[in-house]
Amino acid sequence: MKRFLIIKLVICSFIILIPGLETSSASSVKVKPLYKLSNFSGSIPYNNVRLKVDRGTGEVFVLDLHEGDIRIFNGVGMEIYRTGSYRDLGFPVDLAIREDGGIDVLVRDGGRRTVHHCDYRGEPVSVMEFKGIPEGFSDMRPDRILWNGGQLYVVDTESLRVAVFDGGGRYERGYMFADVLEPDEKQAGGNAENSMFGFTVDREGSLFFTIPTLFSVYRVSVDGRVETFGEAGSSAGKFSIVSGIAVDEGGNIYLSDRNRSVIMIYSPELNFRYEFGYRGFGPGGLIVPRDLDIDGTGKVYVAQMGSRGIKAFRVSLGQ
Repeated sequence: MKRFLIIKLVICSFIILIPGLETSSASSVKVKPLYKLSNFSGSIPYNNVRLKVDRGTGEVFVLDLHEGDIRIFNGVGMEIYRTGSYRDLGFPVDLAIREDGGIDVLVRDGGRRTVHHCDYRGEPVSVMEFKGIPEGFSDMRPDRILWNGGQLYVVDTESLRVAVFDGGGRYERGYMFADVLEPDEKQAGGNAENSMFGFTVDREGSLFFTIPTLFSVYRVSVDGRVETFGEAGSSAGKFSIVSGIAVDEGGNIYLSDRNRSVIMIYSPELNFRYEFGYRGFGPGGLIVPRDLDIDGTGKVYVAQMGSRGIKAFRVSLGQ
């Protein structure tokens, strides 16, 4: 898929042409289903959740959007702690793990959005004060947050905007991803603009996001370069409803597809490498996978719908 793209970045912009994708050999890739996140009563029948992994400790943090609480699991999938509900603060919509082990919770309260700093036990300590937000970002209605490299990324998936703040809440830069889309793409599928679903940032500071209605994944470097890939289809490596996204330490990109019920892996060069999973209830099966994240040891955690919980896989990519 070849496309010319340009993005409006508060710092600078570039244009890049992406060559067609080539499928690489999957002979060295190995995938092993492991377990579901559980407590002493058995696996937890999660349905609609936000999922984050602390790559330093291997702990898994899960915000249950229905119950409004966060459960923390150790590196072998057992629950070790559960916070109280955050519903008294409003409606929790996302969480982020700080580098000091604390938790931030994004809460919607009517038309307001607030980020609550919590300690490592999830107890609210303070509300983050945002400073210096310029025109064009002050009216954001964020529904995703992520800490990376000491910076907080605040994401409005509907308007395709991201604002980046330092640890003290001061605005540093912003991205208007709507400029990535062609005019006809902005109206694809109806009158409403397309919105992103998955969002993440890699160790180099590049931003990644998915737009399911466009069958596309975007990578935006820190200097504003935009790359995109994706093609609609039902065969291996093709997108039906591409959703969650995560990037490992080597730059490999993991994607969930809700309709095909698979996890796809692309190389740092944006070439399709492998996919695993199928629609079913067997050990390697998945039911409408959505959010996903990766630890630092090759484990991939996948949140499913249908009360099927969160399933862990061991992935070895080889050379």
